[in-house]
Amino acid sequence: MKLSLVVLPSLLLVSIAFGEPPVDFNRDIRPILSANCFACHGPDKEAREGDLRLDTAKGARKMLGPVEDSELVYRIETDDPDDLMPPEDTGHVLTETQKQLLRAWVASGGEYDTHWSFEPPVKAAVPEGRHPIDHFVGEQLKKTTGLAPADEADRYALIRRVSLDLTGLPPTIEDTDTFVKSGDFEAVVDRLLGAEDFGEHWARMWLDLARFADTKGYEKDRHRDMWRFRDWVIEALNRDLPYDQFTIEQLAGDLLPKPTTEQILATAFHRNTMENDEGGTDDEEFRVAAVKDRADTTMQVWMGLTMGCAKCHSHKYDPISIGDYYSFYSFFNQTEDADRPAPVMLTPTAEQSEQVAKFEAEIKALDQKLKAKPAGYAEAFSKWKAAFKKTPPWQPLKLAGMESKQGVKLTQAKDGTLKVRSENPEKDTWTLTLNLPAGETLTALRIDALPKKEGGKWPDKNVALRELTAEFLAPGAKPVKLKLANPRADFSQRGWEVAKAIDGNRKAGWAFSPKAAEPHVAVFDFAKPISGGQLRLTFDMEYGLGLIFESFRLSASTNPVKWLTANLDPVTSLEKMFAEQVYGPTRELQAKLETTQKALKAVQSRISKTAIMRELAGEKR
Repeated sequence: MKLSLVVLPSLLLVSIAFGEPPVDFNRDIRPILSANCFACHGPDKEAREGDLRLDTAKGARKMLGPVEDSELVYRIETDDPDDLMPPEDTGHVLTETQKQLLRAWVASGGEYDTHWSFEPPVKAAVPEGRHPIDHFVGEQLKKTTGLAPADEADRYALIRRVSLDLTGLPPTIEDTDTFVKSGDFEAVVDRLLGAEDFGEHWARMWLDLARFADTKGYEKDRHRDMWRFRDWVIEALNRDLPYDQFTIEQLAGDLLPKPTTEQILATAFHRNTMENDEGGTDDEEFRVAAVKDRADTTMQVWMGLTMGCAKCHSHKYDPISIGDYYSFYSFFNQTEDADRPAPVMLTPTAEQSEQVAKFEAEIKALDQKLKAKPAGYAEAFSKWKAAFKKTPPWQPLKLAGMESKQGVKLTQAKDGTLKVRSENPEKDTWTLTLNLPAGETLTALRIDALPKKEGGKWPDKNVALRELTAEFLAPGAKPVKLKLANPRADFSQRGWEVAKAIDGNRKAGWAFSPKAAEPHVAVFDFAKPISGGQLRLTFDMEYGLGLIFESFRLSASTNPVKWLTANLDPVTSLEKMFAEQVYGPTRELQAKLETTQKALKAVQSRISKTAIMRELAGEKR
């Protein structure tokens, strides 16, 4: 080290004597000034002392000049502690080497150069017949190690290297053998560039830059759907989307004229910012944090520049003021998102889009066929309507016996209405035996829940039917369990849907709050029609709080249709019932329509909702 301190000044003087530039500003001088001077004499106006800037040529002009008159040289070499720079109390001490470099720089004219990262690139001359990379690697090896490049790799090594580089996967044995025999390296590269693995491998690098994550971050770190953006990046790489378009669509795809779904999806690049779902947090605080993240990320990804330092003060090293930062920030400070998932957009895959279009076309065609009634329809409907009106759709079931855990007794009126004789207990289970109409084949069971009387022991007028089970009692035979199917009701309480009354789980069933003061209807089909004998129904109403029927009717139907009363579905008409559930040709079309609608809903339910960027309306900006 002592030798270097002695030799360096001599070498510098020799360099000057021969007219060669002794130092390079960016390589030798800027690091010294940045580390030791810019904190007090740099771009930060608030921290600047002595109204002196050493980060610009204009600011440093008065400190340079001839070496013997240079204020800078005097300040770094003086023995006067009051004038010495950097001051002792800063903890910075220049080495002799650094002082000699600064002196030599001043002697050479004290020229400032723009940081190399801000200099426009200049194409270097490359000897013909050599690949540019080989040339630059070879030159660097000569300068630093004196080594010569290694011999060309064999074909086994080549295909392994290029496969790992382009797809992240080793080559298969078959691909290796093919290349070793043919030696066609370009064909290997073309095949790998055309493989889906190429996009999947290289998308990982971009997704890291995009801060891609399937969770929101912060304390809750909940799930969010962002995988469609991941797929967009993969597909963009695999279809070789030009870089300028790749950039535009991610930063401003929503602002393009008539943007496609894919172009808007690309804007999810900047919806990968974190969201804070923790209670009590301020949405505006974290919205601003997200906007700053977008400004920082955009500059880092596209410019390779750490702009984030200028959030709080002008950049210490790069030519970015705090004003520059917030001017750039404003580009991203006018979007709808505010630390919430919205705005989101349905982002179907190509396959899902095809399926949706296919099912929608089929539904449209089936609708048209249903509207154009087939020949003979009118006559068939007229006959059916006349017959239907002669036969009551629902026949009341007569109570033959009852068991109650709490000893409740029921009375039955002429219209079939069943009423509790006295006050209901808090909870109970009833088993009712009902006579079935002779000679009738029954297909469905109906429960009419009638409003409870005002007053009474229990203030809540709701009913909680936790579970309903059925058995068929044939004369002289053992009871047969009946399966109830296709449950439907005119209204169900949220979380207490009618289907839960027959699912075997007694945690919930059928209830109808907040509409408990109104009459309600539920219908259940018998999985297999029943005829003759008796029907035994067990009502589990063990929830408590007196949520038990007070007044209700039980009836059965001989007509195999879904909705048999205007009370159950006000929009259903007899003709609609006939067309959709009775008449063969239209019933088949209706069944196909319902199946296709279910298929469409199933596809639509799987379509991801992706967070996207969207500009605020002009008056809200």
